[in-house]
Amino acid sequence: MQPKKIAARFLVSAAVLGVFASSTAPIAVPFFGTTTASAASDVRDDTSERSITVHKYQRGTTATTDGETTAGIGNEKGIDGAKPLANVPFVTVKIAPATGKTGSDIDLSKLESGADLAAITAGETAGNYTVVGASTNYTGKTDEDGSYKFELGTGKAADGYYITSELASKSVKAPHAPTLVALPRTIDDKLVYDVQLNPKNDIVNDLSVNKFIENSKLEGAYAGSTKTYTFAANAPAGLSDSINGSIVTAKKFELLDALNANLSYAGNLKFAVGKVSDGDTELSTATPISLNAGTDYTIAAPTGFGGVLKIDFTSAGMTKVANAVATTGEDAKLLTSFDTTVKADSKLTGLIANYLTVDYTNANGVEMDKTTVPGTPTFTQDTPVPDPLYPKTTVTENVPEIALGGFDGVKEDEKSKEPIAGAKFKIAASQADATAGNYLRYKSATDETILTPKDSGYAAGTDIELTSNADGEFSLGGLSVDGKLGTDYFVVETHAPKGYDRISDPVKVHVTIATLDGKVDQEFLDAKQTILPMTGTNLALAGLALVAIVGAGGAFILNKNNKSIDAALDELTD
Repeated sequence: MQPKKIAARFLVSAAVLGVFASSTAPIAVPFFGTTTASAASDVRDDTSERSITVHKYQRGTTATTDGETTAGIGNEKGIDGAKPLANVPFVTVKIAPATGKTGSDIDLSKLESGADLAAITAGETAGNYTVVGASTNYTGKTDEDGSYKFELGTGKAADGYYITSELASKSVKAPHAPTLVALPRTIDDKLVYDVQLNPKNDIVNDLSVNKFIENSKLEGAYAGSTKTYTFAANAPAGLSDSINGSIVTAKKFELLDALNANLSYAGNLKFAVGKVSDGDTELSTATPISLNAGTDYTIAAPTGFGGVLKIDFTSAGMTKVANAVATTGEDAKLLTSFDTTVKADSKLTGLIANYLTVDYTNANGVEMDKTTVPGTPTFTQDTPVPDPLYPKTTVTENVPEIALGGFDGVKEDEKSKEPIAGAKFKIAASQADATAGNYLRYKSATDETILTPKDSGYAAGTDIELTSNADGEFSLGGLSVDGKLGTDYFVVETHAPKGYDRISDPVKVHVTIATLDGKVDQEFLDAKQTILPMTGTNLALAGLALVAIVGAGGAFILNKNNKSIDAALDELTD
């Protein structure tokens, strides 16, 4: 790797100029480090502490070249304005030129990583140097300020060559290459004993979010029904990692779900590990994992409709999730599912969207988040945002949405098209159900949860019955529909007003997410009843009476008291 060779050559040239020519000569350091000056003495002291301080920074979230790393030149405290990275492991080893070699002969090209450096033992290596005993192998990890100080000892005994290298960690894309450091060094004609290193690296940003309803992105639902949401989030790199023998986890791993005002949280929270592609809904595997509330995660659930559901994983929970994902294999994700209840409102219609945001801060202190709906306003549990997608009637791809529909009907006279009040109707989800009299039902007289014949509680429910008003109008919403194509329902007239024949066959009504809008979707036309001939003794008497009345020359039927023919016949046949 080119930066490594440049650093090595710089040191070689310094050695040629006399570094380590004698035991009192100052020692050069790599070009990307800065130092802290000691007292203005021209001679090495034997009392000052010797140290190397590492300041670790983020270069970006996407590397321009795979594995590329950069060292930055900064002030003594690091690089102003750069993002420090915590929990990054480093190792430092003291070395000396091999027998018959000088500092200019030291070659780091055989050390590909800090792991190679940590693994070397005392003895000569192919790099023309030897390790000065296991006691001088130092390890540590950066603190919250991105810094770690290797305290190498006091006085001349600690002087010499050191190799400092970053060890691999899961949240850093590629560790910085091993670096040769010399103590002390001269800067501005002063001897310094604390060398400052400012390596910069890319971090891994592999956060991925997917969400679906009942294994679909678009799911029909009845008012009052319960639907299961599942969101799939990969376990980000570095969610849990072993750093220098200790488990280090991310600083935050939260799932925030903003519920629409027509949805309420209904519990049944479950966790599993499975494989599912971004934007997809098909699970190739799904293995439950046991996470305990309070120990592995905390949950803050909203009450009533709307609000934000927050699931916050603890360090113990993060480690369990990371281990389960690693066991399942590549592309495995954390699957979190829970139930929601749709508001029991018979006028509910349109699309109900739902957001998920993953709030993640990795072990290095870098904040990342990802939402299922691009451009979603920022929200927290205390400040949820309204759903900008509701109400709407256009499906948004890859956004989990619940679809409900309804229809507007009108009852009219077949010929005059005058509205007819008082007609009664029931609704079935299929022609077969309509024929069998298995109509949609409300859960109770006071609960508009819509039940189908397949639902539990159906037997105790009450048939949904619609009655036309003075304008002949009636309507119903809260129906489960295909969000893109719509769904057919079957309406049966169960009662016609006096003087009319009711429609004897189910009427098919095509219901969509946009049809409950006050505009007539279906006309229901009734014909007036015809007067049927009567038979038997009463009919004969009625006929004779009618002849007698007409024969008497009175216009009784048409004029007397303005009675109708039907009324007159009723009186004569009583």
